[in-house]
Amino acid sequence: MSYGVDVHPYYQRGYGFDGPTPTFAWVKCSDGSRPYRGVYEGVPWTPDVLVGRAIRAGVPVGGYHYAQPISRAGVGFVAQTDVLLAEIERVGAVGVVPALDIEDDAKQHIWGADEARTFITAFVAECRAHGYRPGIYMNDAMAAKVGRAFLDGLGDVVLWIARYGALPRNTRFDVHQYSSTNPNLDKNESYNDQHLRVRLDSATDDEELSMLSEETLDQIFEKTWYNASSTIDGVQYNPATMLEAVFKLLPELVEHVTHDPDITADEVRGWISDAVKQKLKVTGSIVVEGSTEAEEPTEAEEPAK
Repeated sequence: MSYGVDVHPYYQRGYGFDGPTPTFAWVKCSDGSRPYRGVYEGVPWTPDVLVGRAIRAGVPVGGYHYAQPISRAGVGFVAQTDVLLAEIERVGAVGVVPALDIEDDAKQHIWGADEARTFITAFVAECRAHGYRPGIYMNDAMAAKVGRAFLDGLGDVVLWIARYGALPRNTRFDVHQYSSTNPNLDKNESYNDQHLRVRLDSATDDEELSMLSEETLDQIFEKTWYNASSTIDGVQYNPATMLEAVFKLLPELVEHVTHDPDITADEVRGWISDAVKQKLKVTGSIVVEGSTEAEEPTEAEEPAK
């Protein structure tokens, strides 16, 4: 885990990225149809100052967009996304994935579930079209509103979830916002490095595993094939093909399975079980087809991703 912050150009205008120094940061760069340009007591405040400070401090920094409904913004969801992408490129906030901040505000707008899902879908597609991995910020209640299945279906999207005093419970998450002391600071913990893999061409073999749907992962990890072919989502996997597709982090295992006829099923079961436990941070036993019954795996205290 690593410590990060998210900051507002005005409310955190005095922040110097120190005490302690974060390992990543998001700065508000846009709101609705416009780049963020706040003027208070005649003084303009833009993202440039905080982004510049982060860069000089050696802190990877990205930008986030405050989502507005079309009725307030006057423009559509794709146009709002483009405002953010143009702004992060202008100020150089391209060290952390661009993020959409979508949250309910009784004074402004309460998002309907379908409306929120539509904006998120548009944001994700537009970021990908520009070569960026998308990030989505919301609180745990909003995650429940849009639904775990929807969020799981987003694939490689970085989920940045706020819940204070406890871990999020309504979705997987990559970054947890655990404290908000506005006007001082919002504090976050990352649980992997996906927020730093900004460009889509930075995907790794490990990441291909994370792009699989939760349903597919459940099928694979609850019943792992070592001596029979199986079909998942219409694609047939023989032992070597399945292992190569799912466990690219273990090329030596694929080599053994495909070229050494003397490898025993028990050896393969052991290697796969160890790899799955390490990758998914689960405790308990992994059930492998052909093995004796074992207790169901349980999730560890911290999230799998």
